[in-house]
Amino acid sequence: MGATVLVVKAYAYWREGKRLSSHSELWRYKDKVAEELGEWVKDAWSNAVHMHVCFYEGWCTRGDVEIALKRAEKLVKEVSKIISHNHS
Repeated sequence: MGATVLVVKAYAYWREGKRLSSHSELWRYKDKVAEELGEWVKDAWSNAVHMHVCFYEGWCTRGDVEIALKRAEKLVKEVSKIISHNHS
């Protein structure tokens, strides 16, 4: 969850100079990122949330974790690429 939250915060700051400081702001801004990058962002976010719950509850399977990691990694890479490319 941490990487997904940080990348949404980074995108908001890069895009609008906006600092997200609450859970509700993060959840709303995740939708803005999804509007710009694609609906898959919502899947990455949802998987990260499930992993956060699973950290405490221990319900997830190895496959769940692997899928969540792949989706989070894609989100981090895509946002990093956009920020790096448009920051130069």
